[in-house]
Amino acid sequence: MRAGQVLLVLLAASAVMPAKDPLLNVCMDAKHHKTKPGPEGTLHGQCAPWKDNACCTANTSSEAHRDQSYLYNFNWNHCGVMPPKCKRHFIQDTCLYECSPNLGPWIDQGHLHLSYWVWTGLCLLLSSAGTASGLSLTLLGGRQTLRKKHPQGS
Repeated sequence: MRAGQVLLVLLAASAVMPAKDPLLNVCMDAKHHKTKPGPEGTLHGQCAPWKDNACCTANTSSEAHRDQSYLYNFNWNHCGVMPPKCKRHFIQDTCLYECSPNLGPWIDQGHLHLSYWVWTGLCLLLSSAGTASGLSLTLLGGRQTLRKKHPQGS
């Protein structure tokens, strides 16, 4: 399944009403996330599917769509003008990360008291790390670095 299709499945699954499973109704402990998911009224553009139960604010959803945003001090056009289709993909990724209350199964709370995604399968670049644990994974956009938690070959 292509990354875009996986993202759409995750978007649809995470935009539903609050789940009863505690892992599926939590916000990450991160810089721009609310402490608890809840209605936000209006979210901007591609973040709108989470308006009824969001971990992001309207301001965060608006910033996710800006070429130069304060969210990560990152410019979508840092390598030249990003094609619209590519930009749409990364904005969807940002909205999922910032707004979804259903990322609990992929949150790793063990790094500096902030939450990190683990094994999301979304837009990851693989690079050799030379560590005993395997590969280092860096999200495109440089938001964070994750270490492979599974032994080699699994």
